[in-house]
Amino acid sequence: NRGGIPPDNMVYVGDDLPDLPMFALSFFSATVPNAHPDILAAADWVSARSGGQGAVRELCDLILRPRSHTWRLPD
Repeated sequence: NRGGIPPDNMVYVGDDLPDLPMFALSFFSATVPNAHPDILAAADWVSARSGGQGAVRELCDLILRPRSHTWRLPD
């Protein structure tokens, strides 16, 4: 609960076996296509892009897209 956010309100991104416990605790788990097979099986979502190739941006777009109409740059 570091930072005051309970794990069941978090999105967690991981690609290897040490990430499995957080996958189980988090609200939504995400990974990259070249992740460990056990991670791929446990993930709620797998990006189309590999790590370092825009996977986090892809996830951010996925999360923010439903709210995109409310995001505006300040004048």
